[in-house]
Amino acid sequence: MEELFLYYNMLCLAITESIKDVCDAKVFPYIGVRIKWPNDLYLNGVEIGGILCTSAYRSKKFNVTGGMGLNVDNELPTTCLNKVSNELSASTD
Repeated sequence: MEELFLYYNMLCLAITESIKDVCDAKVFPYIGVRIKWPNDLYLNGVEIGGILCTSAYRSKKFNVTGGMGLNVDNELPTTCLNKVSNELSASTD
């Protein structure tokens, strides 16, 4: 049972580090991707998505499924990755 919590934490870290890596590869300055417990993803203080992890116990084994949702291109009042990307691009020009 303790392993499920570990898997969830590894998933959260992998997602945040992946977003940082993609942004670094596009020559964006460091951006503040954070996890707000228990499952919200924040970028520069604004929610941009969420993480989901579910489990089922069958045949003496836990089956764990993880996923995420990112606001890639949505409109106000929420923010999205495209908006942040455009703002960062404009500030580096």
